[in-house]
Amino acid sequence: MGITFADNLEIIHTNEFFIASVQAISDMTATGRLNSETAEHSDKTSRICQVLGYAAGLETDTNIALAVGGELHDTGKEHCLSIISSGQLPTAEERMVIEEHPKESKGFTEKLFASSRALFIPRTASLLAGVHHGLHKIKAHNYPPIETLGASRRELALLKKIGPILMVADKVQALTGRGRSYREARLIGEGLVIREGNDGIYDAAEYACEQVIAFDPHLNLDASRVAELIIEQSEFLEQNSLAA
Repeated sequence: MGITFADNLEIIHTNEFFIASVQAISDMTATGRLNSETAEHSDKTSRICQVLGYAAGLETDTNIALAVGGELHDTGKEHCLSIISSGQLPTAEERMVIEEHPKESKGFTEKLFASSRALFIPRTASLLAGVHHGLHKIKAHNYPPIETLGASRRELALLKKIGPILMVADKVQALTGRGRSYREARLIGEGLVIREGNDGIYDAAEYACEQVIAFDPHLNLDASRVAELIIEQSEFLEQNSLAA
């Protein structure tokens, strides 16, 4: 009998690197250095990653790395905290500063796991944190391509397999979660407003998958299945391990 979703969650949530990543965000939130909106988004993005990773049949260590990457993918926003905490929509120049956060996130994770960064889980999580944003931001031109991250050929192959899961999870959560003070809530494309309820989840999944597939038409991303999985596991996704 295979590992169930509940078994998979137990393995992930008792993993030392996952616990360290959650604690890192919790500590940053507690000291006011990373705002609670971003911490909540990261936690829920990680949970969507776990759902999609399990459904994709990822090996346990790979799914743990994906979950850790989801928790830490926005820690680089600490460098632009004054912008995202201002309560105002950012200017074009400020948006460029925010867009730099994946590089900062990768650096943060490497420092967090300094003593074990050569190991599979922290190494993969760090690479994911650095690549999650650049690949699906069509307008962004200031990111190096995935091949220049200093990853091995084997790591590149893995990133191209699981990176899209984090990218979709990040986008879906951002679109369907509560609005954040530094951006308008539920706006996609040219001003299309995400609808409330399950329809909104399908809208967000379709848009997120389209954004990611735009970079690689060969990716096998089923937007309807993504939405169904998120709805099926809604109770798990609404839990918040970062609650104060």
